[in-house]
This record gives sequence, structure tokens and C-alpha cells, in this order.
Amino acid sequence: MGAIYLHDLTDWAWVAERVEWWLASSSAATRADYDAFLADRFRPCDRPRLDDIDWMLGAMSARMRALINGVGS
Repeated sequence: MGAIYLHDLTDWAWVAERVEWWLASSSAATRADYDAFLADRFRPCDRPRLDDIDWMLGAMSARMRALINGVGS
């Protein structure tokens, strides 16, 4: 674990949002490449689905934006 300074959250949220958008609009070829890349590294049921990663990035960026705006602790 490491500390992230509040003023850096804006940059991290921006990056997470861009990657989320890219994953959400990825082509069938990108999804196939992702599956092929992970096929040798995980058992079929253990690897994260691309949609799950996309959802998590969205949740992370929303939480970062909330912290930046002083919502929550």
C-alpha cells in the first residue's frame, strides 16, 4: 500500500476514467486479445472478466472524484 496525495487524485481519476472508457468501448479484437493474454496465466474461471475490470475502474474513479470534492472520508 502507498499513500496518494489528494492533489494527485485528480490525475489518477482522469487516468482511471480514460481506461474505463477504452475498455467499455473496446472492439471484439481487443477482447479476444485480452482473453488470449490471460488464458495462459489463469485457470478459466479465475481470470477477471474485462467487464469486471471496467466496472471497478468506474467505481474507483467515482470514489476519487468524491474524495476530491470532499464527499466522504
